[in-house]
Amino acid sequence: MTAHQLFAYDILERNRVNIYGILKRFTPDQLNRVPEGFSNNLIWNAGHVLVTQQLLVHSLSGSEVLVSEDWIRRFRKGSRPEKDISREEIYQLMEALLEVPKKSRKMAEEGRMSDAFKDYETSFGITLHNLEEAIHFNNIHEGMHFGSILALRKMV
Repeated sequence: MTAHQLFAYDILERNRVNIYGILKRFTPDQLNRVPEGFSNNLIWNAGHVLVTQQLLVHSLSGSEVLVSEDWIRRFRKGSRPEKDISREEIYQLMEALLEVPKKSRKMAEEGRMSDAFKDYETSFGITLHNLEEAIHFNNIHEGMHFGSILALRKMV
């Protein structure tokens, strides 16, 4: 792994710690609340960054995805909160927020990420061509959703 990739994983892990630190302060009702004028909630944003990282970095490179198909369906791009998420599933999501980036990094360090990458044009209009670009773009995406979390936390 390159120094740039390692640094990108450092950013990813720090962002997840920051998200976790904010979300752990809220009750399940607050995490599930969709404030007026918003189309999602705090816990959906957590699930969304978790799933998007897996789709951008793992799925596009043909590597093992570390989240369930159910989570992918519920939190992928274009989804919205369908129903309240239970206390138990909130706990699982919060744990995965911290653990999945570590597992992803380990897979990359061990060379378990595929070199075969499926080009993907993002909604930003940027085409990702390889794993390193996907890791870096994912951090931009997560930063955007961190901003959403900061706005939502004041509304719940």
